[in-house]
Amino acid sequence: MESNSGDWSKSEIEQIVLWLEDPIKLRRTQKGSGETKKHWISAIASTIPSRSEAQVGYKYDNLKKSYREALKLADQSGWGLGEEDLVNGNTLSLRGKLEKKCPFFARLDAIWGTRPNFRPPSLFSSGSSSQETAAAADTLINALQSVQNAIEIDDDEDIDENNAAEVELQSEIAYSGLSSVAHER
Repeated sequence: MESNSGDWSKSEIEQIVLWLEDPIKLRRTQKGSGETKKHWISAIASTIPSRSEAQVGYKYDNLKKSYREALKLADQSGWGLGEEDLVNGNTLSLRGKLEKKCPFFARLDAIWGTRPNFRPPSLFSSGSSSQETAAAADTLINALQSVQNAIEIDDDEDIDENNAAEVELQSEIAYSGLSSVAHER
């Protein structure tokens, strides 16, 4: 087994995610399975020959930590996108920001998203996944961009009634989508 001490490649990290996506293998990681962490980390490490068991164990722990941090970002008020993000165009969507904070966030959310050690029952909403939250945030951003475009048009000339109605409709859709997600939380 070759021990690589450099940065992890995307494909190496994906090997951990692929292993966890198998429901039978995932059960091995849960309490009460009868297996120790050392045992199943060894099984994951066998799929990544360029890494030692210790490196895989550290990367697994770091992946869990980055997932938790991304969850906090997704669950914070303001939907995780700040005014600076919108103004500077640093992040086009919450989903993009989550993936930047935690590689493979969407896939890990499908694996860990309903587990109480990641989302305590008081915080977990069975009707609102992180993906739904991200979609609602994307809708809001699109509506805000439409309003901003309409304001820019208004500065140059009057907005015709159709354009104004479209902007109002998009704003209502965004608000209703966000309201339904917020009420489910």
